[in-house]
Amino acid sequence: MKNNPILDANLKQIARYNPKLCEKLMKLESLTQDIQFSNTAMQEANLSYNGVPLHDLIGAEIEARNIFSKVKNNPLMMHIVYGFGLGYLFQQFALNSKGVVLVYEPSLEVLATTLEVADLSKELSRPNVYVFNDFENLKNAYEKIRVSNSETVITFLPSYAKIFGEDLKKFASEMQNVMGRSILNENYFKTRLRPAVKFVCENISYLLDEPLLLDFKDIYKGKTAVVVSAGPSLDRNIETLKKYKDNVVIIAVSQATRALAQNGITPDFVVCIEQFDSSTQLDGVDISNSYLILEPFTNTAMHKMNFKRKISYPSCTSIANLVWTNFAKIDATPYVSSGTVSYTALYSAMYLGCKDIILIGQDLAYCDGKCYSNGTNRGLICKENPKTGKVEIVVANGAEDKLKKALYGHSALNEEDKDRLLQKYVANINSKLYYVEGIKGNKLPTTADYGSFISQFEEFAKDYGDKLNLYNTSLEGAKIKGFKDLPLENLLEKTEKLEKVTLTKAPKYNLNEIKTSIQKEIETLNSVQGLMVKAEKLIGSYERELEKNKNTLTHQAGAYFKQLMILYVDISENYSKKSMIYKLINKSASYTILYNLRLHPVSDAGSIELIFGNLKQYFTEVLKDIKIITDTLEKKVEYINEMLDSKS
Repeated sequence: MKNNPILDANLKQIARYNPKLCEKLMKLESLTQDIQFSNTAMQEANLSYNGVPLHDLIGAEIEARNIFSKVKNNPLMMHIVYGFGLGYLFQQFALNSKGVVLVYEPSLEVLATTLEVADLSKELSRPNVYVFNDFENLKNAYEKIRVSNSETVITFLPSYAKIFGEDLKKFASEMQNVMGRSILNENYFKTRLRPAVKFVCENISYLLDEPLLLDFKDIYKGKTAVVVSAGPSLDRNIETLKKYKDNVVIIAVSQATRALAQNGITPDFVVCIEQFDSSTQLDGVDISNSYLILEPFTNTAMHKMNFKRKISYPSCTSIANLVWTNFAKIDATPYVSSGTVSYTALYSAMYLGCKDIILIGQDLAYCDGKCYSNGTNRGLICKENPKTGKVEIVVANGAEDKLKKALYGHSALNEEDKDRLLQKYVANINSKLYYVEGIKGNKLPTTADYGSFISQFEEFAKDYGDKLNLYNTSLEGAKIKGFKDLPLENLLEKTEKLEKVTLTKAPKYNLNEIKTSIQKEIETLNSVQGLMVKAEKLIGSYERELEKNKNTLTHQAGAYFKQLMILYVDISENYSKKSMIYKLINKSASYTILYNLRLHPVSDAGSIELIFGNLKQYFTEVLKDIKIITDTLEKKVEYINEMLDSKS
């Protein structure tokens, strides 16, 4: 594959973002598949793969145009094209897509053959076009490039469905999980990241007293752990667990703790990663003999609760935790999370040294019309809507108050707001419903969230299944590959009484280093506040200029807008490098600005008015957040000084 100017021109463009693919193509010395050239009825070049033509026998370009004409096309589209072929469909998307084009060719040999004979360097040079042969690279690019409110569609030639049918199904399923995780991440960045950063800062005084989970690594080496979640199958297993409760390490998610307590079971560990105040889930439950494993960003109410002791799990995948791990110089790499508390519990069981890890109530789907165990305070059920014939999640009769208490119990919301938010909560669940494979081979309704969690559990099994014995006792829920499906009784009947360990080790944090890091952060945030005040003055000047000229965009108003835009870019680029807190707040607060800049390039008075409104909201909200956080951090410095004084 050397001394080919067409290939060189094509690879030059691909090498900009995917040099590894270029290396693979250059190393390909011969073909192992039967790949032949032919012509369509319209005398266009065609390619066959093991006897199957890749493009329509009558007209390849017509086929490609027809396929492209049926997909949505706007600046927010993520067009994933499965199959490169001879480039006809690729050309349609590369030249006409207003969004991002990610092409995945499953056959390196087809891709190499095409790039040798078809000069597609013009199309490949476009900044919104990417080509891949490796799914991991595609996934990483998708997650990096995807912007807020994007819509993703997967397109393919009929021939690829025929040739690569099973691979295409697997590809679509894996991309569904990637998309689900991306939506979760987007929602997190837009709505939960800034509150999470505030929680981390507020929780510092508690975190200083919370040792890390890995300080207790392997204290239950070789023992059996039962990870208890709140799915419907918990009800079926709870009597068996009660019988063997003294023989195993019980690690329960906070939502399942009440159900256990009602059956006389005290978990050894409770795990909570929620930002919302989930302490209401534990109202009236004796937690004094359980350890709590929680995140730095977990709601402050949980850090205040009277557990036997709190253990810190600063997950590296929850970026708000970077605030604390940077201050305390913690290597958070081993602490993995995926947005589901059960996954944190699973990792916790492994780090505590347990060899056999058994899942209870981990259904990850809606079984027998139930969404949760009867012992929880989540009154949701799954039923068919007689009008539409579709399965829906609804609040069970008489369960509204219980569910509102679980979700908004300690908030200052009035009943009308709680009702409105509850309706939105249920509607959001229903908007993400789809079906997954059940343990019994059936199809079960679930959400995109749960679907992505299934893949996370399967990845855990793939990574650690050779070192651990992994079991799932649901028997009715979603199939989790890598976990053996067995009844709980079979797994516990031969276990013996376990001596429980008391966790007494003190935290190892360097208070002076933490104080110095916080003081440096305060200094940087004060500089940001100064620039934010400058932005406020520009906003005022712009608005007065518009008012003076009866809302007509004058040259002077445009100049103020330009200065404001430059200031936004300057602060974003420079201070995101200097301050972790500002970097995270800026990432969250910039979503609307970046979204509208992509849809509405600044070219007329209307687009300037829109972006100005976004900038005004950005500077107002970010300045407010930074003031609150700076005040909080100053109080934490005082708290640390008091701790240091008490030790001197």
